[in-house]
Amino acid sequence: MALNASAGSVECPIESLKLAVVHHCRDWSTNKRDAWIYGIVCGWDGDDDLDAMSEVAKDHKWDAKTAARLRRLRTAFISLPNDKDEHE
Repeated sequence: MALNASAGSVECPIESLKLAVVHHCRDWSTNKRDAWIYGIVCGWDGDDDLDAMSEVAKDHKWDAKTAARLRRLRTAFISLPNDKDEHE
């Protein structure tokens, strides 16, 4: 978390990263590195019936161990402190 002196507000790098990924028009599943980044920041496991993680894992030849690691990294990422809401 960093204080943005000119705006007088607190900026959260975690939230900024998430917004940058979510609002970019690229297809995050196409490139293996992009898919990995998206998997950590946003996650491929959704609330709908689509099994995006399985599809992306298949496309990039990720085995079950690799997909499980990505899920653990996602869990760790979302549990990082996000103080954005405390300062608005």
